[in-house]
Amino acid sequence: MPKKKVKKLDPIVITPPSQAIDVMTNEEKIAALTVLMHSPGWQLIAQVIDENRLMLQEAIIEGVDPETGAKLSKEEEEITRYKIKLSKEIVKTPQGYIDALRRATENTKPNFDPYYTSADMEQPERTP
Repeated sequence: MPKKKVKKLDPIVITPPSQAIDVMTNEEKIAALTVLMHSPGWQLIAQVIDENRLMLQEAIIEGVDPETGAKLSKEEEEITRYKIKLSKEIVKTPQGYIDALRRATENTKPNFDPYYTSADMEQPERTP
């Protein structure tokens, strides 16, 4: 039986996320993050995180681990407080990136002056 000719396919090139994101302008990134914030999926995630945060707050008030029912130690209380703080930051992540991107687009002119001025010292750090 003769062999069939097999057509070779070109390899699939997957662009790493960092390169894909670099193609977008800051305005496109802001628009994408705004759409994400208002999507039903993100709203659901934010709601679940907020409900978990409330459960953790109750655990600190009552001093009892909600999963095991055991009394919380000081270390466990601190970890729970950190989880609460982290959950608040996660919900604010898209808006934080939007704010950072807006600050980055406002001041795109490079400053080649090696000395700080009083105006430079008053501006917040610009790290997106």
